Order: sequence, then C-alpha cells, then structure tokens
Amino acid sequence: MKIFTFFILSLFCMVSTQAFTILGYSPSNYNANVATMNSNLGIDSSYIIEDFEDGTLIPGLSIQYSNGSTTPLFNASWAYGTYLWDGSRVFSAYENGGYPDPTFSFATGVTAFGIGISNAYLSSTSYPTYLRINGTSYGTIGAISGYTSADDGRNIYIRVVADAGEVINSIKFDMAPGDYISYDHLAVRLVPELSCVWLVVLAIGILSSRVYRKEK
Repeated sequence: MKIFTFFILSLFCMVSTQAFTILGYSPSNYNANVATMNSNLGIDSSYIIEDFEDGTLIPGLSIQYSNGSTTPLFNASWAYGTYLWDGSRVFSAYENGGYPDPTFSFATGVTAFGIGISNAYLSSTSYPTYLRINGTSYGTIGAISGYTSADDGRNIYIRVVADAGEVINSIKFDMAPGDYISYDHLAVRLVPELSCVWLVVLAIGILSSRVYRKEK
C-alpha cells in the first residue's frame, strides 16, 4: 500500500510542477530553405508546422485574442519579406487594432512549441511584451537570448520545451501598448499517445497491488 500511495503522490507532483526550457534563436538563423532553417532552430521531424498560409489551423490548435475574438488574422499585406519566417503570409496581432494579446491553445497539450516573431519594435524594457506559459509569466521576449530589436524585420524565434512529465497547454503573448507583432512558422511537438501512458500507469498499479497483497 505504501508503494502505491507513493506512486500516486509522485504523479500528483509531476502534474503540479511546471518547468520549461525557453530557447531563443536570433534572426540570423532564418533561411529561405525551410529544412535548413528548421535544423538551425532545433526543429526535427517530430514537430508539426503551422505556416499560416491558409485559413485552416492544424488540428488541436486554437487562437484567441484577449478581447475574446477567436478569428485569427492571417495577414498577407503586412507580410513583407523581412517579417516572414516561411511562405508569404503571417499571423498578426495588433494591440490597438482589435487583435490584441494572442493566446495559442492546444486541445491535448504539446511537449514543445516554437514560433517566429517579427516587428516587435516596442518590446524593449520600456514597452515589454510578456511570454506566458500555461498562464504563468516567464518574463519579456526582449530578455530572451537571441532577441534583436527591429521595427521592420525579424526579432527572434522562440522555442519552449517542456521538461519530462510536463505539458504546454497554452502560450500567450501579452503585448506592449500600441505594438504590432507578426507571428510565423509555429511548430509543435505532440504529447505521446495517452493510451501508452495509461498502459504504463495501469501496469504499475497492478504491480503495486500485488506487492500490497504480499505484504498483508
């Protein structure tokens, strides 16, 4: 019984603790060859890419602005060459224009998230944009290594990797007042099949119950 109780408490601790590694890549890692760029950014074949080239998001991904709007702005008119991280369109957020503070949510959670950010020229120490993971602030994007201030170009590619046992349910960018930011080349790594996880849980539970019977 003690072993089984310890197992349950361990699971609880895994769920309660939230630890993530935040990696920043400077605009110099951009490459028109997407395969080369992905290699530069640490994005391998386990990631699924949302390029914002059409009006359909990848399964499980939803986007909501802080004003409640759930209609993403896929912008071609603002997608200048130096804003793009792939293709010819970007996802846009404009603090004072009806599309503020986007939250990227994942129906079943992901273990890693990446996105390219451009035109965040107000995201300095005076006008910061904050990164929130699962509702918790992890500081400003301007403080992430690799960030480059640019009012008409790429700023940074951010990749968030969840520690073992952790899941990313949402990523939010709390933008600076008046700022306009372009987002592109979103990449996510899905959580391993839940069925496999529950098979492991079930197996451990059965073994624990057998140990408990022997102790009795």
